[in-house]
Amino acid sequence: MVFGGDNGGIVVQDTTTGGRRTIQEGNARLDRITVLAITADGKTVASVCSSGPVSLWDTVTGKRRHILGRKGDRIQALAFSPNGGQIASGAADGTIQIWNSTKGEMISTSKSHTCAISTLEFSPGGKQIASGSMDGAVQIGTIVRGRLEVLKTVKSHNTRIETLTFSPDKVHIASGAVNGTIIIHNAQTGRYETRLDGHLASIISLSFSSDSKLLASLCRGLNIRLWDLGGYLQSTKYSSFPPKRVQLRHPRNNHIISASAFTSMIKFAEGDQYLITNLGPIWYKGHMVKGQGEGFEIYIDGGWIYFGAKRSYPRFEQSGPSEACTSLRLLLLPSGVRPECCEVGGDQVKIGISDDQMLTLTVDRKALLAMMRGKTQSRPGMES
Repeated sequence: MVFGGDNGGIVVQDTTTGGRRTIQEGNARLDRITVLAITADGKTVASVCSSGPVSLWDTVTGKRRHILGRKGDRIQALAFSPNGGQIASGAADGTIQIWNSTKGEMISTSKSHTCAISTLEFSPGGKQIASGSMDGAVQIGTIVRGRLEVLKTVKSHNTRIETLTFSPDKVHIASGAVNGTIIIHNAQTGRYETRLDGHLASIISLSFSSDSKLLASLCRGLNIRLWDLGGYLQSTKYSSFPPKRVQLRHPRNNHIISASAFTSMIKFAEGDQYLITNLGPIWYKGHMVKGQGEGFEIYIDGGWIYFGAKRSYPRFEQSGPSEACTSLRLLLLPSGVRPECCEVGGDQVKIGISDDQMLTLTVDRKALLAMMRGKTQSRPGMES
């Protein structure tokens, strides 16, 4: 993995040994590094500073091999193809450019987004490119004779897309937005498949397991979740506020699997035995659990605590259940309370709020399930 600093420094870290190599020493005369990418073999790094074009670096020699584009291109996203032979860049004006990373020559350029591109990614075979933009649009394109042709543009998000990734089987695209939502689309047709809610902050990293059955997500609030795409949420990593410890807990008994400091990226290791992070491995095997029952979960959205099927809309807007609605409003959080993280364990809901405070609520899950099944019209209370 690769890191860039406000002083222009670039450092490559070996995810196996933890060893670091400096590619460019930072100093006060250099501009801030704004975008970085690294090839799968770790031999080439691409960087963009706040005022410059794309630079390609040899990580072995530390020398700059090529400069792509020109000053003022306002590149906001970079991605290497799986074999490292091509690099794609996304600009603030909606332009995607594809370059030969060995020769430093442009292959194609296209402008199909209507606003700034915030993230992009090659498919595992390198024949498709998915890109996300500031207005929440996901665009799926295929590379034909060196040119990018748009297959589908979908707009399931209503805000900036921070990151996206293809599943290894090339069937799904997962995209994460600044509001904490994750949406899965079909990679070939662009068809909306499902929405995953639960994060309370911007999604900054996504990774599929090698069998494409699990999705790991990391939000800026230091919350990591593992999702079973066939059976909802499996396990969650929770924290309070940096620089406090981040703990991976069993959602039912709060068993601590691993602890670390600030995490900025996640990726499944080969064989899916653990998650790679910038701080070392997170082991999760043996601690997976099922969801909260019958597809119903407790979650927070828009200042409300809900119980129901998170991926279905509309929600309950009235006091009792309805066949047309699939979630029940339980409690409106007090004004001024801004949730930073949330943990659900059994019948307890723990909400981390500002100033290192935590709000703990207890619910009657059996009564809630009965309401959802339509067996009672009474509204359960909550204790705090």
